[in-house]
Amino acid sequence: MAYWTVSLNGGPKRANQAAAALGCRIYSFGEFDYADESSRSPVFGIHVLNTESYRWHQLLATSRNCLYLPLERYAEVHRNQAARNADNNDNDNDSDGDIANDNDSGNDGARDNANDNNNGGDRDNGNDSDSGNDNNNGSDSDNDNDIDIDNDNDNDDTHENLVAYNETPHYRINHTVVMYNRKFYMWGGCTEGLICCTKMFCFDPEEEIWSVIPCIGQVPIGRTRHTAVVFNDMMIVYGGRENNLTNFPETVFAYNFTQNRWYEMIIEGEMPANGREFHTACVINRKMYVFGGKNDFVNDLGLDVLNLETGRWEKPEETGDIPCGRRNHSAWVHQGMLYIFGGYQHDHYQHLNTLHEFNPETSRWRLLQQYGLNRPISRQRHCSVIVNDRVFIFGGLGAVAEFNLPPSIAADAQLVREIADLHVLDYDFKLEDLCIISLLRNGVSSDLFNLLPFWIKYNISMRVTPNYVT
Repeated sequence: MAYWTVSLNGGPKRANQAAAALGCRIYSFGEFDYADESSRSPVFGIHVLNTESYRWHQLLATSRNCLYLPLERYAEVHRNQAARNADNNDNDNDSDGDIANDNDSGNDGARDNANDNNNGGDRDNGNDSDSGNDNNNGSDSDNDNDIDIDNDNDNDDTHENLVAYNETPHYRINHTVVMYNRKFYMWGGCTEGLICCTKMFCFDPEEEIWSVIPCIGQVPIGRTRHTAVVFNDMMIVYGGRENNLTNFPETVFAYNFTQNRWYEMIIEGEMPANGREFHTACVINRKMYVFGGKNDFVNDLGLDVLNLETGRWEKPEETGDIPCGRRNHSAWVHQGMLYIFGGYQHDHYQHLNTLHEFNPETSRWRLLQQYGLNRPISRQRHCSVIVNDRVFIFGGLGAVAEFNLPPSIAADAQLVREIADLHVLDYDFKLEDLCIISLLRNGVSSDLFNLLPFWIKYNISMRVTPNYVT
């Protein structure tokens, strides 16, 4: 059982963010506005959430001046930074994980999270999930690479042995971000002019600096609306659309972080037909669970599983409360279970706020009752990041109910609004959390409030004070 323990207004008022966690902070990469409203150009930047105080702040690199370093010098810089990080963080975060929730050490967080290399973190260290994307956003703990890869056609001759250091990314949407080895890696997305980016950007949160990682091997064509998860020392990329925004690639690519090399994975057996976009992907026990999305033939796709050991697609025999197909939802992994929240169901023109649990051992779905504070309103294109036993959901797009139009007309007119809020789903809630929920629901007089311990008053204050970033 889990409880919604935080429900706050305010925060990044943007959809199509890609988020991942490191330690007790969630980093959300995407568009935001200057505090100075005189600039109306879209800006690509970073929002950072402190998961203990529930406060957001902005990071923005304003310069695009690049320093090109030899690869050996770049590696030396990163080794020195890693050594400093190790000295400074011996007592800080004991476990790092996947991104967006797929690196069992890591779509995507943490009080100190085991999902840091993914979209969030599980205490059980073996599972992850993707974001908004997603977001929203596990890798297995063993380091051997069982993925079959195709080594032909390496593009070594075109590789330049220089690294763009301190180059900031252009504005983009529908990109992916993963966390690996305490750094964030961003790939793909659609930039201005509908060009899909192929550069591998790396953000160092300690130095607050961007780099472009030189990549060799079978570099894939740029993609948007895809997913990326971390598995062992690999980032697995699947789905989306390619540069012309008309082709749905069915190929699966792996990027090896230790080699800076791309590989096309050798996939056997019957593949899910016609590709997909706007889906989620999470890794559980060496399998990648892909749910939802759409392609040119099916509006709302279901569940497919890629066995990362055998390189074969599998179709589980699902039972229970099987969720309807959807797109632009979010997914995460907690204690070996896959969770699906929200999204948009095209066939009924409906935004969703349901929460489903999938057990990969039994292939059984459960529609979960949601307890605690108000659950998030129906939405799509939001982020969900797991940090230890807490899931942080924020942003996205919701329906504009004020127009009171038939759903089909509202969908065609794209009458949606951007959402700025923060919700926390806690799998390990305490008696203190239940007491605070009761106080927030029923109210308390100022005299009684003043009798509470300081840390309780502070906790309540952080749970009711809105965020004021855009």
